[in-house]
Amino acid sequence: MQPEEIIRSVKDIYTHNAFMQHCGIKVHSISCGKAAVGLRIDPAIHTNLNGKLHGGLLTTLVDNATGIACAAMGKRVVTVSMTVDFIKGAPSGAMVEAQAEVVSHNDRLITMQIHVYDTDADTLLATGSCCMLTIADFPGIPEKW
Repeated sequence: MQPEEIIRSVKDIYTHNAFMQHCGIKVHSISCGKAAVGLRIDPAIHTNLNGKLHGGLLTTLVDNATGIACAAMGKRVVTVSMTVDFIKGAPSGAMVEAQAEVVSHNDRLITMQIHVYDTDADTLLATGSCCMLTIADFPGIPEKW
């Protein structure tokens, strides 16, 4: 499979994910072991009582970005642990992007590094790490490409 085909295949899997559609999350980029997802903050559904991006939705962005980065290595995963350090809130209307990258992996566990940005203000909102458990392979998607 060529890189363009892998990207298209992984993107198709997640573009049709009902939860991502419900939240308004879009896939921004995919490469081997890396992914970025994001959304524009809608004040009617994405904000907390302070008018900022809800922390639960920010962690949802992180969880989706990590899963997609693993899928781009042919791995179907579930989240074992996630640590998110919140740095700053993002205002209503901002474009927020979660970027995930594989740091290390073995046959079962994948360690991820995460950064979340308000891309309109070029501001770091959160950092974190995740540990993912491989439960299956995505057929046809190689681990390295």
